[in-house]
Amino acid sequence: MISPDRDTDRLIHAARRLVRTSTWLLQELSDHGHSDDCCSEPAEAFTAALIAMPPDPFTRYSDGRPICSTVRVDGDGMEFEHLWPADPANLPTEAWEELPTALAPHARHGDRGYAVVRWCPVTFTGSVRYIAPPRLEVVR
Repeated sequence: MISPDRDTDRLIHAARRLVRTSTWLLQELSDHGHSDDCCSEPAEAFTAALIAMPPDPFTRYSDGRPICSTVRVDGDGMEFEHLWPADPANLPTEAWEELPTALAPHARHGDRGYAVVRWCPVTFTGSVRYIAPPRLEVVR
């Protein structure tokens, strides 16, 4: 569904940034054990507020550009999403790469290599470049 106007575009962008940042924050709290003791009640309230948000029916800004682009990495194991700016004047002019992200490990972080996602603001798509894990040799 296409957004009806620029004001709605800005609202959609702000809401999606808030949800993404909030989801990241809750994951970080959980990963570091903060939601176990000291922060469990605020984290639960925050999670409940995110769940209570109405679904966003829009997939495109008012000018027809996609709001988000998604690329799957490592089969269906990982997914990266980019939120495009609501104002077309703020679109990047050239493609860029994100920092390498370790693929889900078998044993240790990075043991399966890394993925680098490249986003193109002309086609609004992402592509993936894989970096092989470093070869370790035993030196005696």
